[in-house]
Amino acid sequence: MKHARALTSARTAVVRLVCAVGTAAGLALVPVPPTVAAPAVAAAATAGSVRPVPEVPVQPCSRYAAPTGSDANPGTKAAPVKNISALTQKLAAGQTGCIADGSTITMDGPEWSWSHLYGGSPGAPKIVRPETPGSRATLVTTTQFHIGPAQSDLILQDLDLVKTGTTAGSAMAVDGDRVVLDGIDLTYAENICLDVGGDARATPPQWDRTAEDFVLIDSRVHDCGADHVNDPADPGGSHGVYLQLTRDGADADPWGAIIHNSLFDFNKDRAIQLYPDADDVLVDRVVMYGNGSNLNIGSDTSGPDDPTAVRSDRARIRGSIIANSRLDAYAPHNNPNSTATADVLGNFAYGVGAGADNLVLDSCLYNETRNDHLFEVTGNDRSALDLSGVTLNQPATFVDVAARDFRLAPGSACAGMGLADASRLPGGLAADPDPGTEPGAMALVGAVTDNYKTWKDGASRPNVGTESRTSLLVEGIRHGGATYVVPTAQLATLGSGNGAPQALAAGIPLATGPDAPVSAYLRFAQPANAGTDTAYYRVFSGGTFGLYSAVDRATFQQTPLAFTLTLRSTTGSVLESLPLTYRHDAQVAALPEKSLEHGGPNGRWHTGDGAPTPLNWPAGLAASTVPGGPHQPTIQVKASTPEQIHLTPVDISGLPVPRYRDWDGNLLQLGVHKGATQLGVTSGTGTSRTFTVDQPAGAYVFRVTGHCDGYCDVDYVDVPLERTFTIEAGAGRAPSTPDTPTAVAGDGSATVSWPAVADPGSGTGLGYTVVASRVGDPTAQAHTCQTTGLTCTVTGLTNLSDGDEPYVFRVRAATSVGTSGASAPSNPVRPRAAQAPVHRPDLSVLSPSGPVGAGVVNATGAGQVLDVTVPAGTSTTIGLVLTNAGDTVDTYGLAEARGDQYAAFGRTWTRAGTDITGEVSPEVGWHQVVGVAPGDSRPLELRVDVPAAAAAGTTATYALHAYHSPASAGIKDVAVVRVTAGAPVPQVVAPVVPPVVAPDPAVLPSPGPVAFDRLRYTGVLEVGRKLVARVRVEPAAGTRVTCRWLRGSRVIKGATGRTYVLRRADRGARIALRVVARAPGHTTTTRTYRRPGRVR
Repeated sequence: MKHARALTSARTAVVRLVCAVGTAAGLALVPVPPTVAAPAVAAAATAGSVRPVPEVPVQPCSRYAAPTGSDANPGTKAAPVKNISALTQKLAAGQTGCIADGSTITMDGPEWSWSHLYGGSPGAPKIVRPETPGSRATLVTTTQFHIGPAQSDLILQDLDLVKTGTTAGSAMAVDGDRVVLDGIDLTYAENICLDVGGDARATPPQWDRTAEDFVLIDSRVHDCGADHVNDPADPGGSHGVYLQLTRDGADADPWGAIIHNSLFDFNKDRAIQLYPDADDVLVDRVVMYGNGSNLNIGSDTSGPDDPTAVRSDRARIRGSIIANSRLDAYAPHNNPNSTATADVLGNFAYGVGAGADNLVLDSCLYNETRNDHLFEVTGNDRSALDLSGVTLNQPATFVDVAARDFRLAPGSACAGMGLADASRLPGGLAADPDPGTEPGAMALVGAVTDNYKTWKDGASRPNVGTESRTSLLVEGIRHGGATYVVPTAQLATLGSGNGAPQALAAGIPLATGPDAPVSAYLRFAQPANAGTDTAYYRVFSGGTFGLYSAVDRATFQQTPLAFTLTLRSTTGSVLESLPLTYRHDAQVAALPEKSLEHGGPNGRWHTGDGAPTPLNWPAGLAASTVPGGPHQPTIQVKASTPEQIHLTPVDISGLPVPRYRDWDGNLLQLGVHKGATQLGVTSGTGTSRTFTVDQPAGAYVFRVTGHCDGYCDVDYVDVPLERTFTIEAGAGRAPSTPDTPTAVAGDGSATVSWPAVADPGSGTGLGYTVVASRVGDPTAQAHTCQTTGLTCTVTGLTNLSDGDEPYVFRVRAATSVGTSGASAPSNPVRPRAAQAPVHRPDLSVLSPSGPVGAGVVNATGAGQVLDVTVPAGTSTTIGLVLTNAGDTVDTYGLAEARGDQYAAFGRTWTRAGTDITGEVSPEVGWHQVVGVAPGDSRPLELRVDVPAAAAAGTTATYALHAYHSPASAGIKDVAVVRVTAGAPVPQVVAPVVPPVVAPDPAVLPSPGPVAFDRLRYTGVLEVGRKLVARVRVEPAAGTRVTCRWLRGSRVIKGATGRTYVLRRADRGARIALRVVARAPGHTTTTRTYRRPGRVR
């Protein structure tokens, strides 16, 4: 029962919707780190890709909510509630509340009450999710989703939470304990999205209220806060997640808050703020990109002896990518438009005394705009922030930042970091295409080829001075999301300044961090014909390590030598193997012998996918104004304005040399010279080094040569490391040409968007101009728009028809220096006049032969009337259906009209199991039906009771009118039921079993509607890709299913099949699937599935 006990807290009861129900004993639980002292926690925290909380099976729905519900309802499937407050209040501890799939519920009611969420009890959390696993639902509030300090043990799953309006406060506040947000998409364009800890609503506010064991997992927090403006009183900004006061509770792990496998993008200030007293926070496998300042770990104290001091301690940021901030980490709101600071990570304290034991582990930190501003620079204490195994200034390569696809592309410098599983995020993407991030994959970090002959005085080995040797050197091994390195304790005994070869029977000992215990060994197997002695290993005191082997030149020139690299656990089991080859290389062979260190063999190592590794000695430099950009022989900068040049040591084939250090591991910088005068020395720790040029106007020739102490004087003496290039100091450099824009047509307008330019140039005031063009229309070029952002709307365009020549748009970038070239043309678009929404209620009566009056609007003739004969003394129930036949989400009113002999019989109108007779009666008015999407239907029922005393032939007419709301006599539909009393059913009084009397088909209860067990579509939302409808109905036999595809709310002409290939006209639109299911003897049902996201 150990595993069952682990589920007794809401933290460990995180639910991922899986299509199986099981008991706790059957769960696959992921072990969590034990509660130990902080240093041991740091070691355990380097595993990286392990899910820190377990899965639990789906629980059945106990209560329901839907846009058409009422909070006065009991919350059954037939009579759902509407607001999430009512849903959570009606749930018992341990129960699950379900929201209608694909629905959007806008909260309404008294302020706060309808967005206040009620929790369960320890070990029995309440769960709120969409009805069908894999679906999503949207909740909209104008105030705040609030989980108060008395409301703990609550799990929210697979929901889009949106706040609109400008009311004070964050979009969501969590003040309770053991709250889990799983698969949540959260946004609010005016303020903070999520507050955790502290009770802002208390009187007075209880800022000391802590939240214990909070979890945010598989979620996205984006576009939170308002834009900054050039105003000293600027009110813009605000954070994504603000962890104010967190503590570790009584659960099994050591964390007060866990944020795992989540994305924080383009929030106006910090993505994640730990301030002032957020303790024991684990941020694991997270991407923070393009936010104001991404991450801050803060404290509040006036001095080291301040008795009121509060600090954020023991945070662990691991396996994450934290990149491309735009503002000052210390106080982004104080300097919203600064170009001097753009800090990725902040660690500040008001006064002095930063938090203790805060570690950033195995993560990627970079800022492509200002790579010398990774940290806050306002004189604050960063001494308490420990960076262990962190990759600095090595930009990740994402699949498509413009489309906000933050999966890693193959070969990314940040492989094994970032999102653990992008498919689990809201609107999930396919699994990460980078094999270095997948469990079981192994990748080399910073691999290089090192060739040489044996030393002539090395008499301890055979063949001295005659055999060629090669090494494959790396900085680390990535496997299963962790990066393995030689731990510090082993470096002290195995490492040496020149990496002297040594035989290690078990291989090279590795750990998941420099201070972690040994957990794996790197073994090396070489082919028999590689050389005459066995493989050796090299470990440099600077941390580089790798393989060492003799090479038979005559053999490998004809056939590549196949080697095997194996990662084994400490028990000897194989974790993963990687094939390697050593191949002859014509470029290497053509070099003078002394150009290769000690005249080594003429080959190069190739990794498992065949990619060559760079040689371990630079042959020259590449210079660029863009980090990692191609070599630019001529560099243009603005006169006397500081401009960064990026210098990258490259080998003979132009591959960047990843580890430009001496053998002792010391970083080597490059001296920059003008003639014989050294102007300065480069800086940086990554593959590229940077140098800031600030020269008066004129033409200069610079020569860059190696600048180091150590072995480079010997190793590279015959290969001068230099690059001659020209710097033109004058007008400066114009921006680069923007990439191809994307256009979306509007009414007499088009909205155009594009990614930021790769090189903003050396001027100031970067802005963009969009120009329209159209074949045969010279006046089109007069339609333009300007912006400093990445999107703008061109107005004044002519609305076009399908056969007309479309508009295309080109973008230019400009600064104070000059203007770029024009981009390639956008996709063609045809603006169209906005169509007034079509309001069309369709009210019909169901008969055994099908609906009566379907599709008939404003008609009350015979085609809209169902005649029914009911024996006196009995009753009948007639089914009706209200369908939205228009093209916009609508609200309808239902009202009853008097007919002949109206009161002769008793009648009851019901909707979704609720009696609405009193609402539709002529004395009252009408019953409202809200949120009916185009093509969707709402079932109704009319029960008529014919008294036993009713004379045969007596007739009563019942008419129900459906109005568009607000009620309009011009937009309505009428369904009429005319009931005639028949002869009473004969009463048999014999002392025998009464005969079975076949009921009149006309009085049989109306059959139920066709039910959807599954409705969705799969496929990538990208032009040219195929979408596939996935539909399952009950009953399956005899049911005919018709599919229609919609672009936004409009039906796509001809798109009626089970599959649909996305077209260029779909770019930027949302695609919906509408399905109509018809079965003999059942009510026709129409459902619409709307998937989040737009077509790329």
